[in-house]
Amino acid sequence: MTTTEKKKKKKYLSKMQKRFCEEYLVDLNQSAAALRAGFKPKSKSSIRNVACQLMKNEKVQEYIEKLFKEQMESREVTPSRILEELSRIAFTTSKDVLDRDGNVRKLSDLPDDVASAVSCFKLHKYVNKKGRPGERYQYFFHSKLRALEKLATFVGLDTAAHAADIITLEEVLLKIRERRQGMVINAESAKKALPASGSPNRAALQ
Repeated sequence: MTTTEKKKKKKYLSKMQKRFCEEYLVDLNQSAAALRAGFKPKSKSSIRNVACQLMKNEKVQEYIEKLFKEQMESREVTPSRILEELSRIAFTTSKDVLDRDGNVRKLSDLPDDVASAVSCFKLHKYVNKKGRPGERYQYFFHSKLRALEKLATFVGLDTAAHAADIITLEEVLLKIRERRQGMVINAESAKKALPASGSPNRAALQ
């Protein structure tokens, strides 16, 4: 095989390299992916080296990115959907799990936007004073603060540059809240309305 043929061959990934990429996206564990792909090093330290070398391969990186994009598209992961889910977490409150009488609702009775904010729950069974069995749900929510921080980044808010501008932050969050209620927010416009330096253009957010 000539040098030219060898270089040409290197442009394509082997079956094991492709399998490594596929296995890597299962759990993002490089060493485990290399083993599942069929690489058989002599020691644990060498498998880490093999995995490291694979990840440095430009073609491997491109193939992993390609597979990742295909997975995201098949699951309909879009910026709009991400914004919607973050908004649900950020603006759902403990009152949303209560019914009109102030009782905690069953998980099956929660609206989709409220259920999305729930990270886990506990079901407590009890017997009341009359001897009748009952159930009570206890809900735990995803971090509201982390969701707000991600939303602020999503709309282009530089929290470091605008830390003292509380009003501007409230305006941005109000826009996100409105989107949760069914209104369409143009994230790109919100981003332009918050320049990198100087005072934000508040009129553009209103």
